[in-house]
Amino acid sequence: MSGKVDFVEGEHGPALIEGPATALSWLTVLPIKGASAFDRTTGARVMASLPVVGVVLGAVAAVIVAGLQALGVSSLLIGTLVVVSWALFTRFMHLDGLADVADALGSYAEPARAREILADPHAGLIGMGSALLAMLVQVASIAAIVDATPQAFVIVFLIPFFARITGPVGANEHFHPMKPTGFGAMMIGTAKTWWTACWFFVACVPSLFAARVLDDAALLLICQGVLAVALGVAVALARHCSKRFGGLNGDTTGFIMETNASVTAALFAIALPLI
Repeated sequence: MSGKVDFVEGEHGPALIEGPATALSWLTVLPIKGASAFDRTTGARVMASLPVVGVVLGAVAAVIVAGLQALGVSSLLIGTLVVVSWALFTRFMHLDGLADVADALGSYAEPARAREILADPHAGLIGMGSALLAMLVQVASIAAIVDATPQAFVIVFLIPFFARITGPVGANEHFHPMKPTGFGAMMIGTAKTWWTACWFFVACVPSLFAARVLDDAALLLICQGVLAVALGVAVALARHCSKRFGGLNGDTTGFIMETNASVTAALFAIALPLI
């Protein structure tokens, strides 16, 4: 879907309001009015505000986990309902990006042909399989987190938040869009590295809260370590996609975030029993 939007002129409002509002308008089902202008300023503000979407998704997941754990619901069902809620809340947008990019990468085609596959609205076997595997990893990981602690909600909250901190990596100023139109042209190349660095340190706040709730100081280091790994994965994926496609677009940003939702969830599921 990253190629379905054209540039539209318009006036911009205050960045601190317009950025988060537009990010939530574009990337969730919330009935929020975003920017009226569709340009690179809008794209930059959305990229800077992506983690705000993660906060909202994390809050939704935390409520589901806390409520269902209190009712004694099985961990597998809790994990499934959380992942379903994320998919519905984001209109399957990031899963769509994951599937499209997986099909294109899996083709091993030259950049021009890979871009054609990426633009194809029909998902192939590799794309569908990749989306399914990503969701299975997330469901299984959340179930393991729920089994590991009665305060699982504080950890599950971090998963979409961390994943969306990695999103701007694929729109970093060191990359360029693969086409002059679409969402990619508005976003790719607009994100500053210091934005991601700032969000990395902002993430210390909920990480510290999680460590206090679980009464384990080591969890703060684990949380920041998980986020550091996810950012490393994001850089590697962005570079690989840029090389393979001759540029990046909105789908590759979704691909990076959805992949890192799985990476983050799996790392937490592995680390929690060890502390």
